Amino acid sequence: MIELLRDITELTGVSGHEAQVRSHLKKAVAPMAVSVRTDPLGNLLASTGSPGSLKVLLAAHVDEVGIMARKADDKGFVRFTTLGSLRPQTLFGQRVRFTSGRTGVIGAERLEDMSELTLSHLFIDVGASSKSEALKTVPLGETASFTSSLEVRENQIIGK
Repeated sequence: MIELLRDITELTGVSGHEAQVRSHLKKAVAPMAVSVRTDPLGNLLASTGSPGSLKVLLAAHVDEVGIMARKADDKGFVRFTTLGSLRPQTLFGQRVRFTSGRTGVIGAERLEDMSELTLSHLFIDVGASSKSEALKTVPLGETASFTSSLEVRENQIIGK
């Protein structure tokens, strides 16, 4: 179970782009279910098919907040928009992983007063040195989630 949680939490599944997570879960539950399907709203439904048996509902979000590349600047930094409610002050220094597997770090333009920080001041450094290199590395519209690792403690499991 821990390995399944580790695998799932390392996937990128931002809102509107959670198919990879759903597909992984579908493969994981298929051996235990008689039927597995996805409904029109994207919900994953699995049934053991045992009539009269105890019914259990496991409800959880499959998506997460994240970001989407919207442009690249001349310095090779990727500018982005948020997917979900995120405050700019909490993003500075965060590591992200794009759906392609490419990683980057969120940085900010130099400001005299960091309380004036807005989303337009932030960028993602993906190691590119020009606009064209950045766009080859991270195409516009590509989504990313925040990276974190699953931590197993004595009586806790911590992860995204």
